[in-house]
Amino acid sequence: MRKEEKKFYTGFNNGYLIAKYLPEFITKMVKGVSNSNVYFQGLLHGAKEYESEKEFNRNQDLKLIRKNKNQKRNLERDR
Repeated sequence: MRKEEKKFYTGFNNGYLIAKYLPEFITKMVKGVSNSNVYFQGLLHGAKEYESEKEFNRNQDLKLIRKNKNQKRNLERDR
């Protein structure tokens, strides 16, 4: 693995964890920074990945809630 790839992956992992546990910090950290550093690019991608996974999980939970709610309504109508 090339040195730049390692920096990107390290930044990605750090960005993911910072976004997960310190979301306010990552927001302040990346605000207004226009750095083309490989590590920083990985950091941004990691934070975005966490946010997209969080959104996906939230949508899955909503689908499950809606499904359960509809099943409950159907049971009440059958009575």
